[in-house]
Amino acid sequence: MRDGPIGGVLGRWLGPGAHWHTKRARRSFAAGRPVVFAGAVLGDRPYCAPWAGHLHARPGELHSSAERVGAPAEPRPLPLEQLELVLVRARLISDPQAIAGHWRVAECRDGRARVLVAAAPGHLEIVLGLLRGRL
Repeated sequence: MRDGPIGGVLGRWLGPGAHWHTKRARRSFAAGRPVVFAGAVLGDRPYCAPWAGHLHARPGELHSSAERVGAPAEPRPLPLEQLELVLVRARLISDPQAIAGHWRVAECRDGRARVLVAAAPGHLEIVLGLLRGRL
């Protein structure tokens, strides 16, 4: 059984060999503590960036920040209430290079715009819970 309340589709991909830091982040988040992990929010919206950075998650909130030199350091909030989860999938060869090969991708819609949220599988479980409004 998965530890904590954050289960779901990606839980089957993790198995016992999942990295300790993703497990620790999920446990911390489940306990109500904010967590920060590598991820990307790509698309044509003000909260998106064309490169990977970090996602800052706390119950009910998700922010993105860039780690690129000269990029805004202040985390930008994602409008969770506007994002509609469409599909969860593995990285495709046609995806932007900012998405690491082992990451999973949540395809979302913000109005008519497509937004990709990507992170390691264990971290994406946190994102999916927030997008579904369960966390």
